[in-house]
Amino acid sequence: MTKPNRVIRIRRAQRRYETMVRNAIVALNEPEGSSRNAIIEYILNKTRLSNNATTTNYLNLAITRSVNKGDLFSNGPDGIIKLMENNPDIKIKKKEIKKMEKLKKSEIVKIEPAQNLPKYGEMIRDAIVGLKELNGSSRNAIKKYILNKYKLPYKAVKTKRFKLAFTKGVDKGIFSKDPNGFIKLVENDLAIKTEQEEI
Repeated sequence: MTKPNRVIRIRRAQRRYETMVRNAIVALNEPEGSSRNAIIEYILNKTRLSNNATTTNYLNLAITRSVNKGDLFSNGPDGIIKLMENNPDIKIKKKEIKKMEKLKKSEIVKIEPAQNLPKYGEMIRDAIVGLKELNGSSRNAIKKYILNKYKLPYKAVKTKRFKLAFTKGVDKGIFSKDPNGFIKLVENDLAIKTEQEEI
């Protein structure tokens, strides 16, 4: 049996156990919720599952997974278990989480439009000159320099465009790249830049 098929079978089995747990809670219909022992006992009595430590372990794992996924509510490892929709406190918490997510999105720093920034190639060139590393600068060091200089959020520097600017710079002979991945300005370009700064 191939690995993907085995994974599929395991996931199907997990879903079956989770469904049995859910059905047991509905059938027990206890207003305050049901204990793990009551749920497991009900399932063992109503199904053909073997009453042994392995089955009990699988059912306990199914309960824990359902709690972690938010399908069930539990007030502790040995506490009562409820369906999530039967718990008004959880509904309130869900609404609060959604509000927090909306606030976080509204608080995201707006990225300055591309036309207000130099081209990627120019920013990379300025970064290499500014870092003044004789053996060349790493991509991460160059990226950090650009982010700090222009006070941009991390995601403002697009990875694809950043890489493309490096590639174009190397192809045009503006940058050189050593086997370790360090980027340098070609000597003539660096000399011109240095002279311009001194004037």
